Amino acid sequence: MMILEYVVFYDGVLSGEIRKHAIILFSIKNKRGETLTLQCKKYVPCRRNRGMGCMGLFETTGKTTHEFLLSGASARRVAGMAAGALWVLMLFYSISIYRSAAAMRSSLYLNLFIAAIAVALTLAVLSLMRKRSAFAGVGPIALCSTLMGVGALFNSLSDAGTPVGMLLLGLGAVLSGASSAVILLEWIDVLRAVGSKTALVEMSFAGCIAFVAGLATSSATWNIACVLSVVLPCVCGYLLYRCSSEVVRPEMVSVPEPISASTRRLFVKIAAGSLLVGMLQGFFDLIMGYEAYSVFDIYGVYLLAGGFFALLVLCGAAIFFPRDGVFNAYRLSMFLLCLGCLLGPFVDDGTTYYSGAVIFGGYACFGVALCIVCIEASTSFRMSCVRIAGFALAALFTGQVAGLALGFVVQDSYADMNLASVTLLAVSLLFVSHAFVLTELDLVRVGIGEVGSRMGAVDSGEGSHESEPCDSCEIIIEKYGLTPRESDVLPLLLQGRTISRIQEALYISAGTVSTHIRHIYQKTGVSDRQGLIDLVEAETGGRDSRASDTKKAS
Repeated sequence: MMILEYVVFYDGVLSGEIRKHAIILFSIKNKRGETLTLQCKKYVPCRRNRGMGCMGLFETTGKTTHEFLLSGASARRVAGMAAGALWVLMLFYSISIYRSAAAMRSSLYLNLFIAAIAVALTLAVLSLMRKRSAFAGVGPIALCSTLMGVGALFNSLSDAGTPVGMLLLGLGAVLSGASSAVILLEWIDVLRAVGSKTALVEMSFAGCIAFVAGLATSSATWNIACVLSVVLPCVCGYLLYRCSSEVVRPEMVSVPEPISASTRRLFVKIAAGSLLVGMLQGFFDLIMGYEAYSVFDIYGVYLLAGGFFALLVLCGAAIFFPRDGVFNAYRLSMFLLCLGCLLGPFVDDGTTYYSGAVIFGGYACFGVALCIVCIEASTSFRMSCVRIAGFALAALFTGQVAGLALGFVVQDSYADMNLASVTLLAVSLLFVSHAFVLTELDLVRVGIGEVGSRMGAVDSGEGSHESEPCDSCEIIIEKYGLTPRESDVLPLLLQGRTISRIQEALYISAGTVSTHIRHIYQKTGVSDRQGLIDLVEAETGGRDSRASDTKKAS
């Protein structure tokens, strides 16, 4: 093992995760070129700026990055999220629990529509409450899990063709939608404490398990489906409580600073992109699925297969290419959504499930990517994960509601629709979303965080060093091997300059600036600008301390 000098990190997370008895900080390359992770063996909490920092001795774990990601994943978290995801698939994308209803298709899609409204409203309310967590504690989690089971039981007894059945359907959809929204936010808050890279691996792997289990239960009888729809929320809630009580949650800033106009625009763009994707998925799900169920009774099986293969690819990318995890997830989701839309005009009425399956796989990848973006934004902006995730996911489900409503309106004229025109419009909207609304540059900005007073220059604040900024930058450039262009970006980044200002100063494109910033973060092992500032302070302070000791000794 190679022992390193002490280093400082902010809020317990740079590019790794907080664990119960060990803290993973960042990665380095050994002489063979392998990327190894660093593990803290002794640390002491300390107050730095407005957050909690930590100092400690670090040594290598001897594991490569993908080996670390696999070893850091929790089977309990994966099992809990898989149980919750399987419940969602059984309730909203399978007709197993609706076999007793005379109008199975109508019951399924009405339940999906009403539940999506309940989810969107619940997420919006929780986001406005600005709570640190959704409703942590055994009581609220047990209550929400119970309501999920009760809502599923009501849905299994519902029938859109009778007044009593419609009453049960509406009540069950509201209960299951609102309670599952709370559970979802609590899971995201738990994953924030373990870091975005590990969270991406766990979420995608849990989704794969849920899809495989959904395929296995797609032919289950009505009795078995009802039992599973009641038991799964209890399993999910129990494992969520265990995981929630075990993780060490990073301490939030007690008095958050005002959000700048640029940050507000960034959040609006995230919500707009989510709204658009949700609208497209809801529209095509109803148009293709409603028709497909009339000609092919196991349309849900193709949805589950499409989701499984999409998340399997995403899980592999998250393990073997962890540095660009959220970018790969976003790119994969956009690719699958466009591909699924393009397949629409080339299939007939009896094979629309191919296109629907690909679109559903893209939607599943986008949902995972959006959760990871919310986790990174919560870390970068020092804001409540519930507030950010509630806002973004509320936009996603609002878009799904709008898409379902539009699908209901044009459902009768589906046969007369020009599918080529609809497909061209959908792909054009996806292109506009990816190129102008929610771009990869925005994902980089999420990692940078707020640019304001708390992101000031390196030499500001208490305990600042007298070293010149250029000297501080030279230390980082020399130690981490930054390229000449990255060396030009580093001092401007430490001064709190925005991407547009750096672009103007260096006469390069915004995309090139974003690439250089990502490379700087990857080489130094940090995840945001504040982490880079703290690293520079630590390196400068350590060098000044050694120089002072040498002077005294001489």
